[in-house]
Amino acid sequence: MSVQTEIARIENAKEALKTAINAKGGSLTDESIESYAEAVNKLETKELKFLTAGFAYSFAEVSGFFVTDGEGETSEYSIADIIKDGEAAGKVKDAGKYELSISNGAETYTAAFVITKRNIDETDITPIGTLEYIGEALTPEIDITLNGVPLTKDEDYTVVYADNVNAGTATVTVTGIGNFTGEVSVTFEIKEQLYYATGTIYMTSGRPAVMLTVTLSGTTVSGESVSLETQTDISGVWIFTDLRNGTYTVTYNSEEHDVELIALS
Repeated sequence: MSVQTEIARIENAKEALKTAINAKGGSLTDESIESYAEAVNKLETKELKFLTAGFAYSFAEVSGFFVTDGEGETSEYSIADIIKDGEAAGKVKDAGKYELSISNGAETYTAAFVITKRNIDETDITPIGTLEYIGEALTPEIDITLNGVPLTKDEDYTVVYADNVNAGTATVTVTGIGNFTGEVSVTFEIKEQLYYATGTIYMTSGRPAVMLTVTLSGTTVSGESVSLETQTDISGVWIFTDLRNGTYTVTYNSEEHDVELIALS
């Protein structure tokens, strides 16, 4: 029985008692009238109110409620039946509109209760920092929590990445779903580390090979083909700079040699 139905029933009973008293034309004794009055007073309903009519989603399941009546008395009611968004539900946890049957053991009432969605901008997102360019899309995992509790991707939120291939500022758009709503964006930096390769060539006599042509060839991590050429200096040293990360070899005197990349500071 709902609170509203209970109130209507009691009001109708009170009116019926008053009509019965008036119909007697005052022939009832004072004692009888007092008895009727006492009976009417006992029919006064205690209008139940939740101490909170709802709250924001918090991962926790609600198993009972504290309610207060019109006289300020508070008691605990357990949940008997749950209707969420018009359908039967097994628990009060997720965001939605609930119609609950609650009982204190002696009386059962139905009442509405709401759990609202949390805005995704209320969460804490761990900064991503700076990532190294690899020639393909970077999609770092997002560490996102609410009051220390981690959220689950594709259950609590979705992510969309933008400008996340080349060097510069990439953007991650986080959109709340399920028990969360709203949208928030975070950024991270992509830095392209450049490298150089060098070596020294000597002739069979042990003297530096001067003005010897050296060819570098290979492929960057993004699949780009590279072919460069230089000559040794008076010390027999060759060098290639501003190389992207990748795999390279150098060729001189018709011989091919592997290249070790050294990061430019």
